[in-house]
Amino acid sequence: MINSVQAWSKEKEAVSDTEMFFVQVDVCGRTLYALVDTGASNMFMSKEVVKALNLRVEPTGNTFKPVNSEGVRGIGSTSDVDVKIGDWRGNVDFEVIFLDDYDLILGMQFFNSVRS
Repeated sequence: MINSVQAWSKEKEAVSDTEMFFVQVDVCGRTLYALVDTGASNMFMSKEVVKALNLRVEPTGNTFKPVNSEGVRGIGSTSDVDVKIGDWRGNVDFEVIFLDDYDLILGMQFFNSVRS
């Protein structure tokens, strides 16, 4: 699947010299950009995207631990979301959290679920 994905890197602004890896993702027919984070365990979607796409969120009470910060309480999860990346298309679940800088974060759960 990675071969079918058009990706690019973007330098973090005012944070470090590290580059970040983004992919174009079609979610429910809308084009968004996702941060690919192999250090993240789950897949995350911002509450703003959930609202814009009118997706249903089931409360979960889950808490997530970002690196170098305190735990973040999730808003809930949304299931069976239609996602297209390159030639791959499928339905996936996202944890909904407050995200300031990104629409989506694709963690290892995504890569494990599509067996890339």
